[in-house]
Amino acid sequence: MSDESIKMFADGTLFDTDKNIKAFLHRYLRAKGYETYGSHSMGFRGVIYDLLALKDDTYYFFEIKTKSDWIGKAKTQCLNYIQHSRTFQESKRCAIVLTTRNLTPRSKFYQDLKKYGIGIWTLNLKTHEITEKEKSHIIDRKRPSTFQRLFIQYEMPRIFGEFWQLIKANR
Repeated sequence: MSDESIKMFADGTLFDTDKNIKAFLHRYLRAKGYETYGSHSMGFRGVIYDLLALKDDTYYFFEIKTKSDWIGKAKTQCLNYIQHSRTFQESKRCAIVLTTRNLTPRSKFYQDLKKYGIGIWTLNLKTHEITEKEKSHIIDRKRPSTFQRLFIQYEMPRIFGEFWQLIKANR
């Protein structure tokens, strides 16, 4: 990715578009020693990640959320990356949301992402600084208990409602 592919305002700040932020993130990750890959569709469900990076035998799936993009769907998208990535079945992996919004730890979306071990990074469009607000948990398919525990703890009650309460009561 060349410097020319990143469009900036006259004052040096980035345009808030997925394409510009993706180009910037490619450069940033490469400078940090990651191998980076562009958008790609995974499996029969057509799950598309924004950017994939590899470092130390761990795959990092990035979901980019600009101010015009609804951050509420980030959790579902990131969980899909972890669940449905058959290509990376035997690999360690994690999901990270890069946002241009200023998410605070009190925000509902911040708490949702944190609960599932999804990393939260913010990009300041004026200073071009990326801040890692929340570390992501690495899912190791050889030890699936991490993801299964989170899924059972948070999603099963939501999916099955009262039926799930009966199952827990009859254990």
